[in-house]
Parts: sequence; C-alpha cells; structure tokens
Amino acid sequence: MKRTLLILGNVVLGAGFSFAQQTPVSQSPQNKNVVLEELTGINCQYCPAGHLLAKQISDANPNRVVLVNIHAGGFAAPGAGQPDLRTTAGTALDAFLAPEGYPAGAVQRTAFGAEEFLATGRENWTSQVAARLTEASPVNIAMDATIDAATRVLTLNVEMFYTTPQAAGTNQYLNIGYVQNNFEGPQTAGATYNPAAVLPNGNYLHQHMFRGFLNAGGTPGEAIDASQTGVITRTVTYTLPAAINGVDLNIGELEFFAFLHEGQNTFEDSKIISAAEVTPTYVNVPAATAILQSINNEFNIGCATNGSISPIVKVKNSGDAISALSFSSTVNGGTPVVYNWTGNIPAFGTADITIPALNFSPVASNSVTVTLTSVNGGAGTVGATASASKNITKAATATGTMITLEVMTDNYPAETTWQLLNSSNTAVANGGPYVGNGQNAGGADALKTKTHDITLPGSDCYSLKLMDSYGDGFTYGTNPAGGYGFRIKQGANTLYTNLKAPFDFGTATTVDGVLNFVLGINENEEVLTMFNIYPNPAQNEATVDIATNNNSKVSYQVINALGQVVIADDLGTVNGQKTVNVNTSKLNGGMYFVNITINGVSTQKPLSIIK
Repeated sequence: MKRTLLILGNVVLGAGFSFAQQTPVSQSPQNKNVVLEELTGINCQYCPAGHLLAKQISDANPNRVVLVNIHAGGFAAPGAGQPDLRTTAGTALDAFLAPEGYPAGAVQRTAFGAEEFLATGRENWTSQVAARLTEASPVNIAMDATIDAATRVLTLNVEMFYTTPQAAGTNQYLNIGYVQNNFEGPQTAGATYNPAAVLPNGNYLHQHMFRGFLNAGGTPGEAIDASQTGVITRTVTYTLPAAINGVDLNIGELEFFAFLHEGQNTFEDSKIISAAEVTPTYVNVPAATAILQSINNEFNIGCATNGSISPIVKVKNSGDAISALSFSSTVNGGTPVVYNWTGNIPAFGTADITIPALNFSPVASNSVTVTLTSVNGGAGTVGATASASKNITKAATATGTMITLEVMTDNYPAETTWQLLNSSNTAVANGGPYVGNGQNAGGADALKTKTHDITLPGSDCYSLKLMDSYGDGFTYGTNPAGGYGFRIKQGANTLYTNLKAPFDFGTATTVDGVLNFVLGINENEEVLTMFNIYPNPAQNEATVDIATNNNSKVSYQVINALGQVVIADDLGTVNGQKTVNVNTSKLNGGMYFVNITINGVSTQKPLSIIK
C-alpha cells in the first residue's frame, strides 16, 4: 500500500496515492461511489470467499468501491487464544443490517430485489455494485487525513458539495469511519477460499477491518442540511488508541472513509448516497526503527543426522522506511552466520524475511536464535526486541515396536481418516472414517476417543498423516474427550501428544499433523512448507511459489473446472524455495486449480483467471 510521508525538518518523500475523492471536493456532477459493508468472522468457513469476491469487485472498480469488513455475530466471537476483532459500532451495525447468515454484505444499504434484509449473500454483490455505480449522485464527497506519528493525533477533513441541493429542511447523515489493513490473525478455511491472503506461517492477512466511527452522532451519523448550496466541511481531531479490544492499531495500515445516507439506520430510509475514502499523510515520522517480533515457522529435523533450517522472521517497523537489515543467526550456540538483507519495509509496516539455510549437526536438544544487528546500515535504530529463538524438534526413540494411537476428532468424525507412513511414504497402518457426521451426530460414540494398537514393522522413521474429507480441518465443535488431535502411547507412557486449537487443513489432501519417529514420535512439518499463487485472480501470468523441507521430486498441473489438465510441467528435484511463472494467456476466464505433487503426494489450490 502506498503512503505519503511528510517528515518535518527533513524532506518530502514520494507523491500521494490517488484515492477516491481527495480534497478539494469536485463541484461537477458525478456518479455514486459505493459502500460494501461485509459482515464476517474469523471462525466463518465461507467468509474468506466473501473477502476474495469483495477484493475482486474493488479491483475492477478502482477508487469507486469502499470496503468495510465488520467482524460481528457468532462467527466473530473469538475462541481461546484468538483476537477479538469486534467493535461496539460493528455489533450495532450487525443488528441493524440483519443478515440471514455469514458472510453477508450490504451494498449501499439497499435491499436486493424483494429481500427483506439489507445484508445479502455474496452471490448478489457484483450485480448490486454494478447497478449503483451507474447512478447519478446528488452530492460529491472528498476527504483528507493527517496523522502525527509522534502523538498519534489524527486530523481529518471531509468536504461535501450538493450538485443537486435537496428541498429545504432535508437532512442527510454523515458517517466517518476507519479500517485497518494487513492484520495477521486466524481465519477458518482461508487457505481453501482465499489462498492469496494466507502467509507462509499459515496466518491470514485481514483487510479493511472495521475499527469504528469518528463522527459526531456515532453510529447513526451526524445530521447534514442537504439543501445547502456551498461546500460543507467537517473536521475531526482524534487521538488514535494503541489497541482496540486488545488488538494493536497500527497507524501505518489505516484507511478512512466517509459516506452520506438518507436516514438514521432504519431499514426503510438508511440508503447510502455516495462515499469517499483516503489513506493518511504522516508527519513527525521517526527514523526507521526495527523490532524482531518472532520466528514464524516451526522446525523439525525428524530422523536426519544433518540438519538444515531456514528461519522466517517477522520484523516490525515503527518509523521511516527500511531498505536494509543485518542479521546474525546461530544454531545451538555455534558460529554466528551473518545475513545482509535488502528490500523495502514501508513506514510502520511489517515484513516476513527468510534467513538463508543454516546447516548444523543435531544434538539431543536443538535451538536457533536470530538477532537483528543493524538497520539501514546503521542510520536506523534496532528496537527494544532484537532477538528471537525457537526450539528445533528432533525425533525421539522408543523402546519397542508396539504403539497405541489415540485419535480425537471434532464433531464431524465421519470426515476423519489417517495413515501411518514409513520412510518410503508407504502406509503401514490406516484408520477412519468414524461414526457420525454433523454437530453431535452419531450420539456418544461419535465423540469418544478412537484407540488403535499398532505393531510397527521395524526400526524406521514414521509419520502420521491426518486427513479431513470436507477440507476444513478439525474446526467445528468441541470434543469433550480432550480436544482435537492425537496421542501416541506405549503402555501407560505417553510418547507424544498433539492436542491443540482447531486445525485449518485448507484442503483434504493437506496434512496438519505429521509425526516423525525412529520407533518414536515427534511433530514435523509436512514436506510442502509453502505453496502460494499470485496474483489471484491472474490474467496472462500467475506466479507459483513452492518450498519443500527436503530434496523432493516436484511437478505441477493446472486443471480446469472439467478436471482436464491444461498445463503441466515436471520441476525435478526441489530443496527449499522454487518460483514458477505459469503462462495463462491462452486460458479462458474462469476457475482453475493448481495441483502440486511432492513425492507422489498432491496438494491443490484454486486459481481464478480473468479476461
């Protein structure tokens, strides 16, 4: 996202990004800009599909569509360890817009056809937006915003001009709000329905996240005399909080919007007339300051006698743009390895940076530490948190060949299957599906722990592959038997336990929990550690990023909606990252799937082609 930065006492950086209706307001007649208020939630299976569609609508109509993603309703209620993205104003809007289900969207707060609800299903959004964009607007709206980075004080101006003044005594109502972009958090089925928004660490980048209203009058809006003939101005001065509901408010990821509507939030008369949005200008921006927040990826070398890992570190910038960083990394306290990174982290932005492979000889207990040592060649500042560490899991050793596998499903056990694989990727045992489907379906038996006694064929490195036929992972319901996951035991001794928060498999062929052990058990990442497609939708070319955690034979196919392979290639042996440019210029518009095969195991993601 482009930003305009004004650093007092220094120089003006860059040119402003042209967002919809910046001041001064136009006094020439214009068509309406459209507001799509999307009701969504982090535990909503199809909400990522709504996010993707809304983005596609906005991309097709640049600077004409304001997206406001409102986290509200049951699917937005956070589970254990999840962030609370709800707001008081968002909850009020959810009650007013009255969706039948989620995701739902209100387009210009205008009911679709004969429906009784302002918020309608996503299948109607495209046609609703297209119809509203062709309508003449009686009023133009423009705005500008400035944030003082030192004090977090926002100064925002809205200008309105009625090209068609309304009858004397007519009030319309002004709402001024703000959204936050690029918030990293959880999202059910993100990998399935909006894979481009999923980060390599599995987290989801939330966009246009509604943070509240700033205008006088709150959620119902501030009354504006629509009969006026001159420019109407409103100014807001507001100190932006550090967090909302415990969720950080990053001033570098904010957008502001304003819209006029006919009434004060009642079904009959709250139709939105037109809107504007703007990204802020920043003043008093400090020098680049970097904090090393975390190491994002997990490490498990399984049965390997020679280890190799590539940490992915998250760096947060709380100052001016960063163009260079230096890191020092060490495994098990060994000789530090220096990595000098160059790129761009914009002011107040964040970035995931991959440290090149670190090779080491595993010992009984292993860990890696990455330290940030320099910012912009010394011109910037290393923040208070400069280092992050993470353990490296190594396979344990068991004492015998008999093990017990306990599988704990969610409330949809008929979707769960598993395979126990040897080092040649051959199944030596399997199980599932189990009795029951649907919330609490199948009675008490559906929620019991499933126990399997397994005799291993010999000393080897084994892995456990869990699968979910529906493709959304272990995400629904609560199993009173102890959570979601599995436990490996020998007699009364627990060798390994993997019980945790809901898994998001993405697709039925993606593995969440993989265990490696030499007659022992430990968690390990799947062979395919990264699979991203961008841009998505694509037009003439799509880029596919792949990463594996060992030397793997890799091939890919592009498959159309009829199941026909339209593009295929063998990439040979891949170790680490591989970028593939796929020529889609000869493909018709529509939905396709990219199928990646790693050592005979396939993973698939959707790809949309637009023409």
